[in-house]
Amino acid sequence: MPGKGPERETEPETTYTQFMTRYVTEARAIGAQPILLTSLTRRRFKEGRIDSDLVAYADAVKRLAAQLHVPLIDLHRLSIALIDSMGQRKSDDLGKMKPDGKGGEVMDYTHLGEKGSEVIGPAGCRGTAHGRSGTGSLRRFFITPVTLLHSDKSQINLRLRLRWFRNG
Repeated sequence: MPGKGPERETEPETTYTQFMTRYVTEARAIGAQPILLTSLTRRRFKEGRIDSDLVAYADAVKRLAAQLHVPLIDLHRLSIALIDSMGQRKSDDLGKMKPDGKGGEVMDYTHLGEKGSEVIGPAGCRGTAHGRSGTGSLRRFFITPVTLLHSDKSQINLRLRLRWFRNG
């Protein structure tokens, strides 16, 4: 992903896809049913709308989910729609402050603060993932919040429980 520095960045068509494939393969190897989520958008605006620099990564995950028959939640699309509807000023409430390296703080437009977790978490949890299991039968997965764990004032960790049923 862009913005992590040359030592940590991946390319959507090569290393990123390779790592995501590995996660799916390893999950299946232990009997887990993987579900892929596209990346949450960054809150970067251009002319009053989200200007995402993560489209290529979201598209890579969508292609991979189709190729590997893995259920997908398009959090990228969901988060863009939600944040666009809020507008730039209100979306600032979703972020958190980070050190600016000069003794002050600046807004973090990538990571969520407590309010952002409270808004985006449930939106992503309401997403349903559709895909085919190894047997070819269509499954629908629901993700529901179980508990919110407050690790500190700036971050909420959302635990998720997965349950599924066979469509009739």
